[in-house]
Amino acid sequence: MISFHKAEAADRVWAHEILKNCEYPGAEYAFSCMYLWSDYFGELGRVGDHLTQHASWRGREVYLYPAGAGDIKGAIEAIRADAAERGGPLRLRSLTKDKKEELEALYPGKFEFTACRNSYDYIYTVEELSELHGKKLQSKRNHCNRFEDEFPDWFTAPITDDNLPQCHEMLRVWYETHEPAVNAQELDQLQLEKTALQRAFDHFDELEMDGLLLSDGERIIAFSMGSRMNRDYYDVGFEKAFPDVNGAYAMINREFSRMIAEKYPEVQFLNREDDMGSEGLPREGIVPADGAAGKIRRRLEGELSMRLRKTNLDDLPQLKALWALGFGDTEQEIEAFFAISYPTATGFCAEEDGRLIAAAYALPQELAWGERTAKAAYLYAVTTHPDFRKQGVCRKLLAFAEKELKKRYFDCLILVPATDALRAYYETMGFCTQKSDFLDDGPAPEARGVCEELTPVDYAGLRETILYDTPHVRYTLADLRYQASMSGFYRLELGSHYGCACAHVSSDTLVVDEILPDGSVLPALLKKIPAASCRVRTAGGNAPFAMCKWLSEEKKLPDVYLAFDFG
Repeated sequence: MISFHKAEAADRVWAHEILKNCEYPGAEYAFSCMYLWSDYFGELGRVGDHLTQHASWRGREVYLYPAGAGDIKGAIEAIRADAAERGGPLRLRSLTKDKKEELEALYPGKFEFTACRNSYDYIYTVEELSELHGKKLQSKRNHCNRFEDEFPDWFTAPITDDNLPQCHEMLRVWYETHEPAVNAQELDQLQLEKTALQRAFDHFDELEMDGLLLSDGERIIAFSMGSRMNRDYYDVGFEKAFPDVNGAYAMINREFSRMIAEKYPEVQFLNREDDMGSEGLPREGIVPADGAAGKIRRRLEGELSMRLRKTNLDDLPQLKALWALGFGDTEQEIEAFFAISYPTATGFCAEEDGRLIAAAYALPQELAWGERTAKAAYLYAVTTHPDFRKQGVCRKLLAFAEKELKKRYFDCLILVPATDALRAYYETMGFCTQKSDFLDDGPAPEARGVCEELTPVDYAGLRETILYDTPHVRYTLADLRYQASMSGFYRLELGSHYGCACAHVSSDTLVVDEILPDGSVLPALLKKIPAASCRVRTAGGNAPFAMCKWLSEEKKLPDVYLAFDFG
């Protein structure tokens, strides 16, 4: 059998000598990745002048396609013998397109090949990410511009022994924020990542890693770390940023790319690993790459035969079941949506062998500013079946929805992320946070003034009068009727001031989904709904809430006020 052992940092000396002359683009051929993620990728083994890794995944023995020079068939035969001694067939992972052809030529008809598009390596040219030229990178460019405007004292600095502890502290805060919001499976994945990052911190110099931190002028808000793979490729192993700092991810991405361009002028490509950068976990896989920049797809176990399509009435039982599984809402709450909003919405779903595995709904809305309007779609109740998460299903579904909505001349997409982690995820798809709302928790003021209930129709009219000069979402009557199943609508009068509010009571707290023109008319609402404490959302603040993705620059409105999340 091959002598496998858990990778040590000291293995880099001999391993890198083998790997540096291999033009494999996959991140798993970076020694730093092999070592840092050894708890996942398995043990390291040497076969003559070749290198491989062995792991047991889901009860199956899997080997990394050997990297090296010389007798490749001899290396494969040695791995085949090792697999036979373990009692299993030979399973190889991470073949590039040319290596697949190589294996077929050596063993005609002996291997079955499976390509899966569930996990991605994103390969970019260094120039692309350094300069951010072109329309497809416009969103990143916009994020960087907004960041530079908001934080004029920003700066970057190479990571050194002196500032590594500060990066470590920033990471601790990042995990404290993210860990409470994830499920058990995601928590396990984060633990793998934490272990990998700790190894990177502990062996930063030994692994000859590069790092860059980003500061807003007062504190570290992002950092990136990586290592040279071979002549042409560089692996960006980790990238972390506070998701509530708009543009932080885009900035550290750009600035780290510029540092690599300056330090390694011969490097052409940056491997940013899976579809969420370092936010996700590296996964096993076949890389059918041809060396060109772009998305490099990797394999897991088998490719999803997923079909993306619009929903229909026959889907209702499955859609309701998926909704209940994803959000835990009551039957009454689910039925309210499908009775009131679904008839005017466009549903999108991902189907696997006749089973719905993901869904999203586009609620038609209008954005208005005076006489200017734009056609918007609110992407609502986006969910993926738990068995199919972390496989890129949601990303593909939303890309399909965007394509279909473009055909119908929608100018803008809107969504409201439930967590900071989701906000960071949607930023990778080009969504920008709107900071025109604020949430405030506190004791209720003394009740005074006049409050009367309104119908959805009357509320819509009063709301539009108040918001006429403010860029805002103009809700349809279907939207407001659906909101009315959860909250009440009110007209407020306090002295010479008047306003409106949408509110409900939850756990003895008055939850004000919207109050206009501002919170000064809140005492009037308390005349109708007495409460000891309030949670208030209104226009004019600076806290992150909804997100927009503009499909038409011509129709784009500034700082749109987006009120309801229909939650």
